[in-house]
Amino acid sequence: MSLDFSHKEFRNLLHVAADEIADLYESLDQRKVFPDKTPEEIAKPYHQTLPDKGGDAESIIREAMKTISERSTWNISSRFFAYVTSCGHQAGILGDMLAAAINQNCGKWHIAPAAAEIEKTVVSWLADFTGLTSNYGGIITTGGSHANFTCLHAARDIALDRAGLTLKEGLHNLVIYGSTETHSCVDKSLSALGMGKDQFVKIQANSDCKIDLDKLEKKIVADKKQGLQPFCVVGNAGTVNTGAVDDLEALADLCEKHNLWFHVDGAYGAPAAATHLAPLFKGMDRCDSIAIDPHKWLYAPVEAGCALLKEPKLLRQVNSLLPPYLSADVEAGRMDYMEYGFQLSRGFKAFKLWLAFRIYGAQGFRDAISTNIHLMDEFKKQLAADDEFEVVGDSGLSVVCFRYRGENSGEDLDQLNRRLLERAEAKGEVFIGGTVLNDQFAFRICCVNHRVTQKDVDALLEHLREGGRELSLKKSA
Repeated sequence: MSLDFSHKEFRNLLHVAADEIADLYESLDQRKVFPDKTPEEIAKPYHQTLPDKGGDAESIIREAMKTISERSTWNISSRFFAYVTSCGHQAGILGDMLAAAINQNCGKWHIAPAAAEIEKTVVSWLADFTGLTSNYGGIITTGGSHANFTCLHAARDIALDRAGLTLKEGLHNLVIYGSTETHSCVDKSLSALGMGKDQFVKIQANSDCKIDLDKLEKKIVADKKQGLQPFCVVGNAGTVNTGAVDDLEALADLCEKHNLWFHVDGAYGAPAAATHLAPLFKGMDRCDSIAIDPHKWLYAPVEAGCALLKEPKLLRQVNSLLPPYLSADVEAGRMDYMEYGFQLSRGFKAFKLWLAFRIYGAQGFRDAISTNIHLMDEFKKQLAADDEFEVVGDSGLSVVCFRYRGENSGEDLDQLNRRLLERAEAKGEVFIGGTVLNDQFAFRICCVNHRVTQKDVDALLEHLREGGRELSLKKSA
Protein backbone atom coordinates (compact mmCIF):
# COMPACT_ATOMS: atom_id res chain seq x y z
CA MET A 1 0.00 0.00 0.00
CA SER A 2 1.36 3.41 -0.97
CA LEU A 3 0.89 6.34 1.38
CA ASP A 4 1.23 8.85 -1.47
CA PHE A 5 -1.49 11.28 -2.47
CA SER A 6 -2.43 11.55 -6.09
CA HIS A 7 -0.29 14.02 -8.03
CA LYS A 8 -3.18 16.48 -8.11
CA GLU A 9 -3.89 16.16 -4.36
CA PHE A 10 -0.22 16.52 -3.45
CA ARG A 11 0.17 19.64 -5.58
CA ASN A 12 -2.90 21.15 -3.91
CA LEU A 13 -1.61 20.33 -0.40
CA LEU A 14 1.74 21.90 -1.21
CA HIS A 15 -0.12 25.07 -2.19
CA VAL A 16 -2.14 24.88 1.04
CA ALA A 17 1.05 24.59 3.10
CA ALA A 18 2.68 27.42 1.14
CA ASP A 19 -0.35 29.67 1.71
CA GLU A 20 -0.28 28.94 5.45
CA ILE A 21 3.41 29.85 5.61
CA ALA A 22 2.87 33.04 3.60
CA ASP A 23 -0.11 34.02 5.79
CA LEU A 24 2.02 33.51 8.90
CA TYR A 25 4.72 35.88 7.71
CA GLU A 26 2.22 38.41 6.40
CA SER A 27 0.54 38.61 9.82
CA LEU A 28 3.72 38.38 11.92
CA ASP A 29 3.69 42.02 13.04
CA GLN A 30 0.18 41.62 14.46
CA ARG A 31 0.97 38.50 16.50
CA LYS A 32 1.95 38.42 20.16
CA VAL A 33 5.49 37.17 20.60
CA PHE A 34 4.49 35.02 23.57
CA PRO A 35 1.11 33.25 23.80
CA ASP A 36 -1.34 34.50 26.45
CA LYS A 37 -2.46 31.00 27.43
CA THR A 38 -1.99 28.74 30.44
CA PRO A 39 0.06 25.53 30.12
CA GLU A 40 -3.22 23.59 30.18
CA GLU A 41 -4.61 25.68 27.32
CA ILE A 42 -1.40 25.17 25.36
CA ALA A 43 -1.58 21.40 25.78
CA LYS A 44 -5.29 20.85 25.18
CA PRO A 45 -5.37 20.45 21.34
CA TYR A 46 -2.49 17.98 21.31
CA HIS A 47 -3.22 15.55 24.13
CA GLN A 48 -5.33 13.14 22.13
CA THR A 49 -5.52 9.40 21.77
CA LEU A 50 -3.63 7.85 18.86
CA PRO A 51 -5.89 8.14 15.77
CA ASP A 52 -6.70 4.77 14.25
CA LYS A 53 -8.10 6.20 11.03
CA GLY A 54 -6.70 9.12 9.07
CA GLY A 55 -8.51 12.34 8.25
CA ASP A 56 -8.70 14.99 5.57
CA ALA A 57 -5.16 16.26 4.98
CA GLU A 58 -6.07 19.84 4.04
CA SER A 59 -8.27 20.30 7.11
CA ILE A 60 -5.61 18.81 9.37
CA ILE A 61 -2.88 21.10 7.95
CA ARG A 62 -5.01 24.21 8.41
CA GLU A 63 -6.14 23.19 11.91
CA ALA A 64 -2.58 22.38 12.97
CA MET A 65 -1.23 25.72 11.77
CA LYS A 66 -4.07 27.56 13.56
CA THR A 67 -3.57 25.87 16.93
CA ILE A 68 0.23 26.03 16.74
CA SER A 69 0.26 29.69 15.68
CA GLU A 70 -1.92 30.55 18.68
CA ARG A 71 0.38 28.66 21.07
CA SER A 72 3.92 29.46 19.93
CA THR A 73 6.65 31.82 21.05
CA TRP A 74 7.61 33.65 17.87
CA ASN A 75 11.38 33.77 17.66
CA ILE A 76 10.77 34.67 13.99
CA SER A 77 9.30 38.01 15.19
CA SER A 78 11.27 41.26 15.10
CA ARG A 79 10.32 41.72 18.79
CA PHE A 80 12.07 38.55 19.97
CA PHE A 81 15.31 39.45 21.81
CA ALA A 82 15.88 36.48 24.16
CA TYR A 83 18.56 33.78 24.31
CA VAL A 84 20.81 33.44 21.23
CA THR A 85 17.99 32.30 19.00
CA SER A 86 17.78 33.68 15.49
CA CYS A 87 14.67 34.36 13.47
CA GLY A 88 15.52 32.02 10.60
CA HIS A 89 15.44 33.12 6.96
CA GLN A 90 13.03 32.34 4.17
CA ALA A 91 15.70 30.77 1.98
CA GLY A 92 16.04 28.22 4.76
CA ILE A 93 12.31 27.50 4.72
CA LEU A 94 12.56 26.69 1.04
CA GLY A 95 15.71 24.67 1.63
CA ASP A 96 14.15 22.56 4.37
CA MET A 97 11.03 21.91 2.28
CA LEU A 98 13.11 20.80 -0.68
CA ALA A 99 15.50 18.77 1.49
CA ALA A 100 12.56 16.90 3.02
CA ALA A 101 11.24 16.14 -0.47
CA ILE A 102 14.62 14.87 -1.67
CA ASN A 103 15.03 12.91 1.60
CA GLN A 104 18.75 12.19 1.36
CA ASN A 105 20.52 10.18 4.03
CA CYS A 106 23.85 11.97 4.19
CA GLY A 107 25.88 9.26 5.91
CA LYS A 108 27.44 7.56 2.90
CA TRP A 109 28.48 9.23 -0.34
CA HIS A 110 27.03 6.63 -2.68
CA ILE A 111 23.47 7.00 -1.31
CA ALA A 112 23.62 10.82 -1.28
CA PRO A 113 26.38 11.92 -3.67
CA ALA A 114 25.07 15.42 -4.49
CA ALA A 115 24.31 16.07 -0.83
CA ALA A 116 27.83 15.02 0.19
CA GLU A 117 29.43 17.40 -2.30
CA ILE A 118 27.13 20.25 -1.24
CA GLU A 119 28.05 19.64 2.41
CA LYS A 120 31.74 19.70 1.53
CA THR A 121 31.24 23.05 -0.19
CA VAL A 122 29.18 24.53 2.66
CA VAL A 123 31.81 23.51 5.23
CA SER A 124 34.44 25.26 3.10
CA TRP A 125 32.25 28.36 2.77
CA LEU A 126 31.69 28.54 6.55
CA ALA A 127 35.43 28.38 7.16
CA ASP A 128 36.03 31.07 4.55
CA PHE A 129 33.27 33.32 5.90
CA THR A 130 34.67 33.27 9.42
CA GLY A 131 38.22 34.03 8.26
CA LEU A 132 39.78 30.59 8.61
CA THR A 133 42.34 29.25 6.18
CA SER A 134 41.42 26.90 3.36
CA ASN A 135 42.79 23.78 5.08
CA TYR A 136 40.00 23.79 7.69
CA GLY A 137 37.32 21.19 7.11
CA GLY A 138 34.71 19.26 9.01
CA ILE A 139 31.09 18.25 9.22
CA ILE A 140 27.62 19.77 9.54
CA THR A 141 26.03 18.95 12.91
CA THR A 142 22.70 19.49 14.62
CA GLY A 143 23.89 22.67 16.34
CA GLY A 144 26.59 24.30 18.43
CA SER A 145 26.40 21.78 21.28
CA HIS A 146 26.87 18.87 18.88
CA ALA A 147 29.67 20.76 17.11
CA ASN A 148 31.50 21.39 20.40
CA PHE A 149 31.10 17.73 21.36
CA THR A 150 32.49 16.61 17.99
CA CYS A 151 35.56 18.84 18.36
CA LEU A 152 36.23 17.89 21.99
CA HIS A 153 35.88 14.20 21.16
CA ALA A 154 38.64 14.63 18.61
CA ALA A 155 40.76 16.64 21.06
CA ARG A 156 40.47 13.96 23.74
CA ASP A 157 41.30 11.00 21.52
CA ILE A 158 44.16 12.73 19.72
CA ALA A 159 45.68 13.78 23.06
CA LEU A 160 45.64 10.16 24.24
CA ASP A 161 46.99 8.88 20.93
CA ARG A 162 49.89 11.34 20.95
CA ALA A 163 50.69 10.33 24.53
CA GLY A 164 50.65 6.68 23.53
CA LEU A 165 47.88 5.91 26.02
CA THR A 166 44.69 3.91 25.73
CA LEU A 167 41.38 5.41 26.82
CA LYS A 168 41.41 3.25 29.94
CA GLU A 169 44.99 4.20 30.83
CA GLY A 170 44.82 7.94 30.32
CA LEU A 171 41.23 9.23 30.56
CA HIS A 172 41.21 9.96 34.31
CA ASN A 173 44.39 12.07 34.02
CA LEU A 174 43.25 14.50 31.30
CA VAL A 175 42.46 18.12 32.16
CA ILE A 176 40.69 20.74 30.03
CA TYR A 177 40.44 24.47 30.74
CA GLY A 178 37.98 27.26 30.04
CA SER A 179 36.58 30.33 31.74
CA THR A 180 33.62 30.42 34.11
CA GLU A 181 31.68 31.94 31.18
CA THR A 182 32.11 28.83 29.02
CA HIS A 183 28.84 27.42 27.67
CA SER A 184 27.26 24.52 29.57
CA CYS A 185 27.41 22.31 26.47
CA VAL A 186 31.13 21.87 27.19
CA ASP A 187 30.28 20.39 30.60
CA LYS A 188 27.76 18.07 28.95
CA SER A 189 30.22 17.10 26.23
CA LEU A 190 32.92 16.17 28.72
CA SER A 191 30.43 14.16 30.76
CA ALA A 192 29.45 12.24 27.62
CA LEU A 193 33.16 11.70 26.92
CA GLY A 194 33.61 10.05 30.32
CA MET A 195 35.33 12.93 32.09
CA GLY A 196 34.42 14.07 35.59
CA LYS A 197 33.58 17.62 36.65
CA ASP A 198 36.96 18.06 38.33
CA GLN A 199 38.67 17.43 34.97
CA PHE A 200 37.15 20.62 33.56
CA VAL A 201 39.02 23.44 35.28
CA LYS A 202 37.05 26.68 35.09
CA ILE A 203 39.23 29.76 35.40
CA GLN A 204 37.42 32.71 36.94
CA ALA A 205 36.65 35.29 34.28
CA ASN A 206 37.80 38.88 34.72
CA SER A 207 35.40 41.78 35.20
CA ASP A 208 35.14 41.99 31.40
CA CYS A 209 33.92 38.35 31.39
CA LYS A 210 37.08 37.15 29.59
CA ILE A 211 39.36 34.39 30.82
CA ASP A 212 42.17 35.42 33.18
CA LEU A 213 45.27 34.40 31.25
CA ASP A 214 47.70 34.61 34.18
CA LYS A 215 45.53 32.36 36.37
CA LEU A 216 45.10 29.98 33.45
CA GLU A 217 48.81 29.51 32.83
CA LYS A 218 49.61 29.14 36.53
CA LYS A 219 46.98 26.41 36.83
CA ILE A 220 48.30 24.56 33.78
CA VAL A 221 51.84 24.60 35.18
CA ALA A 222 50.63 23.49 38.61
CA ASP A 223 48.59 20.63 37.15
CA LYS A 224 51.57 19.38 35.15
CA LYS A 225 53.62 19.30 38.35
CA GLN A 226 50.86 17.23 39.95
CA GLY A 227 51.28 14.62 37.20
CA LEU A 228 48.05 15.52 35.43
CA GLN A 229 47.83 15.85 31.65
CA PRO A 230 46.46 19.20 30.44
CA PHE A 231 45.31 18.64 26.87
CA CYS A 232 42.92 21.40 25.76
CA VAL A 233 41.89 25.01 26.31
CA VAL A 234 38.46 26.30 25.27
CA GLY A 235 38.40 29.91 24.12
CA ASN A 236 35.16 31.82 23.81
CA ALA A 237 34.40 33.71 20.61
CA GLY A 238 31.29 35.34 22.00
CA THR A 239 29.89 34.04 25.29
CA VAL A 240 26.17 33.47 25.58
CA ASN A 241 25.86 35.48 28.78
CA THR A 242 27.50 38.73 27.69
CA GLY A 243 28.98 38.18 24.22
CA ALA A 244 32.54 38.45 25.54
CA VAL A 245 35.38 37.36 23.24
CA ASP A 246 38.48 35.96 24.95
CA ASP A 247 41.94 37.09 23.88
CA LEU A 248 42.20 34.37 21.25
CA GLU A 249 45.66 35.37 20.08
CA ALA A 250 47.06 35.09 23.60
CA LEU A 251 45.28 31.75 24.08
CA ALA A 252 46.75 30.48 20.82
CA ASP A 253 50.22 31.49 22.02
CA LEU A 254 49.69 29.79 25.37
CA CYS A 255 48.43 26.57 23.78
CA GLU A 256 51.39 26.52 21.42
CA LYS A 257 53.78 27.06 24.34
CA HIS A 258 52.31 24.19 26.37
CA ASN A 259 51.48 21.92 23.43
CA LEU A 260 47.71 21.99 24.09
CA TRP A 261 44.78 21.62 21.72
CA PHE A 262 43.18 25.04 21.18
CA HIS A 263 39.41 24.80 20.75
CA VAL A 264 37.20 27.82 20.09
CA ASP A 265 33.51 27.92 20.89
CA GLY A 266 32.38 30.27 18.15
CA ALA A 267 28.79 29.03 18.10
CA TYR A 268 27.42 32.51 18.69
CA GLY A 269 30.07 35.06 17.82
CA ALA A 270 32.29 33.60 15.09
CA PRO A 271 30.26 35.04 12.15
CA ALA A 272 30.97 38.56 13.46
CA ALA A 273 34.59 37.98 12.43
CA ALA A 274 33.37 38.68 8.89
CA THR A 275 32.46 42.27 9.86
CA HIS A 276 34.27 45.40 11.09
CA LEU A 277 34.74 43.55 14.41
CA ALA A 278 37.29 41.19 12.86
CA PRO A 279 40.12 42.50 15.13
CA LEU A 280 38.25 41.12 18.16
CA PHE A 281 38.77 37.62 16.76
CA LYS A 282 42.49 37.84 16.04
CA GLY A 283 44.04 34.45 16.71
CA MET A 284 40.88 32.47 15.98
CA ASP A 285 42.48 31.27 12.75
CA ARG A 286 45.13 29.49 14.80
CA CYS A 287 42.72 27.17 16.60
CA ASP A 288 42.85 23.40 16.24
CA SER A 289 39.07 23.22 16.18
CA ILE A 290 36.06 25.52 16.26
CA ALA A 291 32.32 25.11 16.71
CA ILE A 292 30.09 27.33 14.56
CA ASP A 293 26.30 27.50 14.75
CA PRO A 294 24.68 28.74 11.51
CA HIS A 295 21.23 28.65 13.12
CA LYS A 296 22.38 31.47 15.37
CA TRP A 297 24.08 34.43 13.65
CA LEU A 298 23.76 33.12 10.12
CA TYR A 299 19.99 33.02 10.67
CA ALA A 300 19.38 29.48 9.38
CA PRO A 301 16.23 27.72 10.60
CA VAL A 302 17.10 25.15 13.25
CA GLU A 303 18.90 22.80 13.11
CA ALA A 304 22.35 23.58 11.69
CA GLY A 305 25.80 23.53 13.31
CA CYS A 306 29.33 22.93 12.06
CA ALA A 307 32.48 21.40 13.56
CA LEU A 308 35.68 22.56 11.86
CA LEU A 309 39.21 21.22 12.40
CA LYS A 310 42.54 22.47 11.13
CA GLU A 311 43.30 18.84 10.31
CA PRO A 312 39.89 17.44 9.31
CA LYS A 313 41.35 13.97 8.72
CA LEU A 314 41.55 13.68 12.52
CA LEU A 315 37.75 13.51 12.66
CA ARG A 316 37.89 10.34 10.57
CA GLN A 317 40.69 8.98 12.71
CA VAL A 318 38.58 9.16 15.90
CA ASN A 319 35.15 8.36 14.43
CA SER A 320 35.61 5.75 11.71
CA LEU A 321 34.02 2.40 12.49
CA LEU A 322 33.06 0.17 9.59
CA PRO A 323 31.09 -3.01 10.25
CA PRO A 324 30.67 -5.38 7.27
CA TYR A 325 27.25 -4.03 6.34
CA LEU A 326 28.66 -0.51 5.93
CA SER A 327 32.13 -1.13 4.52
CA ALA A 328 32.73 -0.84 0.81
CA ASP A 329 35.55 0.01 -1.56
CA VAL A 330 35.58 3.78 -1.70
CA GLU A 331 36.78 5.57 -4.79
CA ALA A 332 39.10 8.54 -4.43
CA GLY A 333 37.17 11.73 -3.73
CA ARG A 334 34.19 10.05 -2.07
CA MET A 335 33.61 11.32 1.46
CA ASP A 336 31.43 9.24 3.76
CA TYR A 337 30.38 11.66 6.50
CA MET A 338 29.37 8.81 8.81
CA GLU A 339 33.12 8.35 9.36
CA TYR A 340 33.61 11.94 10.50
CA GLY A 341 31.01 12.17 13.28
CA PHE A 342 28.74 10.19 15.58
CA GLN A 343 25.66 9.98 13.35
CA LEU A 344 25.10 7.35 10.69
CA SER A 345 21.74 8.53 9.37
CA ARG A 346 22.04 12.27 8.76
CA GLY A 347 19.58 14.76 7.32
CA PHE A 348 20.43 17.12 4.46
CA LYS A 349 21.05 20.18 6.68
CA ALA A 350 23.68 21.58 4.34
CA PHE A 351 21.12 22.26 1.62
CA LYS A 352 19.44 25.23 3.32
CA LEU A 353 22.87 26.73 4.08
CA TRP A 354 24.03 26.26 0.49
CA LEU A 355 20.85 27.85 -0.87
CA ALA A 356 21.09 30.76 1.56
CA PHE A 357 24.71 31.59 0.67
CA ARG A 358 23.79 31.49 -3.01
CA ILE A 359 20.62 33.58 -2.59
CA TYR A 360 21.89 36.20 -0.10
CA GLY A 361 25.63 36.02 -0.73
CA ALA A 362 28.30 36.48 1.91
CA GLN A 363 27.79 40.24 1.72
CA GLY A 364 24.11 39.87 2.56
CA PHE A 365 25.04 38.08 5.78
CA ARG A 366 27.80 40.56 6.59
CA ASP A 367 25.34 43.43 6.18
CA ALA A 368 22.69 41.76 8.37
CA ILE A 369 25.19 40.95 11.15
CA SER A 370 26.62 44.48 11.01
CA THR A 371 23.11 45.92 11.30
CA ASN A 372 22.44 43.83 14.42
CA ILE A 373 25.66 45.11 15.98
CA HIS A 374 24.85 48.71 15.05
CA LEU A 375 21.34 48.51 16.51
CA MET A 376 22.69 47.19 19.81
CA ASP A 377 25.39 49.88 19.88
CA GLU A 378 22.69 52.52 19.43
CA PHE A 379 20.58 50.84 22.11
CA LYS A 380 23.46 51.07 24.58
CA LYS A 381 23.78 54.79 23.78
CA GLN A 382 20.07 55.24 24.44
CA LEU A 383 20.38 53.46 27.78
CA ALA A 384 23.44 55.46 28.79
CA ALA A 385 21.58 58.72 28.11
CA ASP A 386 18.49 57.62 30.03
CA ASP A 387 18.36 58.10 33.81
CA GLU A 388 15.80 55.32 34.20
CA PHE A 389 18.14 52.60 32.87
CA GLU A 390 21.73 51.42 33.31
CA VAL A 391 23.97 49.17 31.22
CA VAL A 392 25.62 46.42 33.26
CA GLY A 393 27.24 44.35 30.50
CA ASP A 394 28.81 45.50 27.22
CA SER A 395 30.53 42.98 24.96
CA GLY A 396 30.84 44.83 21.69
CA LEU A 397 28.85 42.11 19.92
CA SER A 398 25.05 42.02 19.98
CA VAL A 399 24.32 41.14 23.62
CA VAL A 400 23.29 43.94 25.99
CA CYS A 401 22.70 43.45 29.72
CA PHE A 402 20.89 46.28 31.50
CA ARG A 403 18.54 47.18 34.35
CA TYR A 404 15.62 49.44 34.97
CA ARG A 405 16.39 51.88 37.77
CA GLY A 406 13.65 54.47 37.80
CA GLU A 407 13.83 56.19 41.16
CA ASN A 408 14.67 52.97 42.98
CA SER A 409 17.97 51.87 44.40
CA GLY A 410 19.40 49.09 46.54
CA GLU A 411 18.07 45.56 46.98
CA ASP A 412 14.60 46.38 45.60
CA LEU A 413 16.04 46.71 42.10
CA ASP A 414 16.46 42.97 41.65
CA GLN A 415 12.86 42.32 42.63
CA LEU A 416 11.59 45.17 40.46
CA ASN A 417 13.44 43.97 37.37
CA ARG A 418 12.30 40.37 37.87
CA ARG A 419 8.70 41.54 38.12
CA LEU A 420 9.20 43.70 35.05
CA LEU A 421 10.45 40.68 33.10
CA GLU A 422 7.40 38.67 34.22
CA ARG A 423 5.14 41.53 33.11
CA ALA A 424 6.75 41.67 29.67
CA GLU A 425 6.23 37.92 29.18
CA ALA A 426 2.63 38.07 30.36
CA LYS A 427 1.79 40.87 27.93
CA GLY A 428 3.52 39.06 25.06
CA GLU A 429 4.38 42.22 23.12
CA VAL A 430 8.15 41.69 23.38
CA PHE A 431 10.23 38.70 24.47
CA ILE A 432 13.46 39.22 26.44
CA GLY A 433 15.59 37.21 28.83
CA GLY A 434 17.29 37.73 32.16
CA THR A 435 20.64 36.88 33.72
CA VAL A 436 22.73 37.58 36.81
CA LEU A 437 25.91 39.69 36.56
CA ASN A 438 28.01 40.65 39.57
CA ASP A 439 25.27 39.22 41.81
CA GLN A 440 22.68 41.53 40.25
CA PHE A 441 19.67 40.49 38.21
CA ALA A 442 19.58 42.15 34.80
CA PHE A 443 17.74 42.02 31.51
CA ARG A 444 19.71 40.32 28.78
CA ILE A 445 18.87 40.86 25.15
CA CYS A 446 20.63 39.39 22.14
CA CYS A 447 20.06 40.55 18.59
CA VAL A 448 20.68 37.78 16.07
CA ASN A 449 17.61 38.74 14.10
CA HIS A 450 17.74 40.26 10.62
CA ARG A 451 14.14 41.50 10.96
CA VAL A 452 14.85 43.84 13.88
CA THR A 453 14.73 47.56 13.10
CA GLN A 454 15.32 50.70 15.14
CA LYS A 455 11.55 50.93 15.57
CA ASP A 456 11.53 47.54 17.32
CA VAL A 457 14.37 48.55 19.63
CA ASP A 458 12.63 51.82 20.52
CA ALA A 459 9.41 49.93 21.22
CA LEU A 460 11.28 47.55 23.54
CA LEU A 461 12.70 50.44 25.55
CA GLU A 462 9.33 52.18 25.85
CA HIS A 463 7.61 48.94 26.83
CA LEU A 464 10.06 48.44 29.70
CA ARG A 465 9.90 52.09 30.72
CA GLU A 466 6.11 51.99 30.87
CA GLY A 467 6.16 48.75 32.84
CA GLY A 468 8.83 49.99 35.23
CA ARG A 469 6.88 53.14 36.04
CA GLU A 470 3.67 51.16 36.47
CA LEU A 471 5.25 48.70 38.89
CA SER A 472 7.00 51.49 40.80
CA LEU A 473 3.71 53.36 41.25
CA LYS A 474 1.97 50.22 42.51
CA LYS A 475 4.68 49.69 45.08
CA SER A 476 4.58 53.28 46.34
CA ALA A 477 0.76 53.39 46.47
